[in-house]
Amino acid sequence: MDVRVVRGGFESCLGEAAVCLLTEQAALPEALATALLGLPAKADRKASKVTVLPTYGRLPVEHVLLVGMGDGAKLTSSVLRQAVGQAANALRELGARSASAVVWGAEELAPCEAGAALAEGLVLSGYRFVEYCADPGPAHSLAQVTLFVAEGEAAWSSSVAQGVVKGELTAVARDLVNTPSNHLMPADLVRRIASLAECYGLGLRVVDEAELVAMGAGLILAVNAGSAAPAAMVVLEHRGGPVDETPLGLVGKGVCYDSGGLSLKPSESMARMKGDMAGAAAVIGAMCAAAQLGVRRNVTAVLPLVANLVGPASLRPSDVVTALDGRHVEVLNTDAEGRLILADALTYATRDLGLSPVVDIATLSGACARALGPVFAGVFGADEALVRRLRDAGEAAGERFWPLPLDEGYADLLKSSVADIKNVAGSPSGGASAAAMFLASFVGDTPWLHLDIAGMALTDTEGPCQPKGATGMGVRTLVNLMMSECCHR
Repeated sequence: MDVRVVRGGFESCLGEAAVCLLTEQAALPEALATALLGLPAKADRKASKVTVLPTYGRLPVEHVLLVGMGDGAKLTSSVLRQAVGQAANALRELGARSASAVVWGAEELAPCEAGAALAEGLVLSGYRFVEYCADPGPAHSLAQVTLFVAEGEAAWSSSVAQGVVKGELTAVARDLVNTPSNHLMPADLVRRIASLAECYGLGLRVVDEAELVAMGAGLILAVNAGSAAPAAMVVLEHRGGPVDETPLGLVGKGVCYDSGGLSLKPSESMARMKGDMAGAAAVIGAMCAAAQLGVRRNVTAVLPLVANLVGPASLRPSDVVTALDGRHVEVLNTDAEGRLILADALTYATRDLGLSPVVDIATLSGACARALGPVFAGVFGADEALVRRLRDAGEAAGERFWPLPLDEGYADLLKSSVADIKNVAGSPSGGASAAAMFLASFVGDTPWLHLDIAGMALTDTEGPCQPKGATGMGVRTLVNLMMSECCHR
């Protein structure tokens, strides 16, 4: 998507159609009101409402789209993003290849915020996954949008450029999650990551299964034991900060398919389990975006990649496995596998690589999804300032996180009579917090956040910027966090 920023007003509009994004309080641009002879007075300005009007030759475009943004006092970047997505979809229905746009009455949003949201809406609204369709249908036509602004072109241009990158790398993460698992087992995902690392200039190290055995990553190996495909762990590096700066750490859960193992999932849950590597996909997208945007922070990502399947050597409920940190873990439920591979990855990230702070992201617990539904993902962490920065980063991205308790009381639920710790609580309640406390025991004193996106990685509903399927949840939040952490070294 080519998005350009030019100084000018509605009288300068170019392309086949023009979009005017309006709050309820904003007066129409004079050039537009004059050209349309008052016709837009009936336009609905509620958020994401689109009114398409012919220009009858009074403007150098065939159609004008009036797009509501609702109450200007309540305008947020998320509202703008959705409104732009709705407008872009309407332009595609008109078959427009190029269009102009102005944002009217959005003074509450700074250009650095509004520009990114606008570009993300344009890019994300055009996402489709048609890799395995013999007849994918007509290609989306919209390729170029010119945004006219009254002032501050440089700030708008910078923000728009960032938004395009974040949108495009969110689409990469969506592609990975939407890919069927028979086309994306650990070795396949390693190849995809290697290709992206080369394209974006990221450092890459692949820890293969033999090396995982040698280093003692028993939890990663145990989860993958039922699979014929070997496990791996990938390390990605972006070096944007000083040479001696401690890197920020990102850890993404990469279960390429999760059958539940011998604690087998019900059949109705199986189809979505190709998406159990959505945490890893989010980290991959974020790391590529960091490189493309030149984020001035050192960042290292650790991605444990496995498939949790049933086979002759499958992990069994009641097995005791030695973790990378030397402790013994009693596995009572093989479907609580994500926390096992993350535990070894977190040990590697904190103890061996010395990363700090560390953020892990995972489709970890159904308990979190049931608690928060499709509105919020969960965030766990003892560092309140870091939690706040993460939530702010999410709000700017249109990805909302709600803090859930991380308390020693949940650690008591994980005490084992035969090992150092067990992987599930004895009680069916408090599952999300118990899972987070399990992970917390592997990070020591390192500042750390756990993001549980179990209810947000896939969706069965469509929206202006989101078709059914993978959401790419977490990419833009992590990029925003990386950029904000440049100020919190």
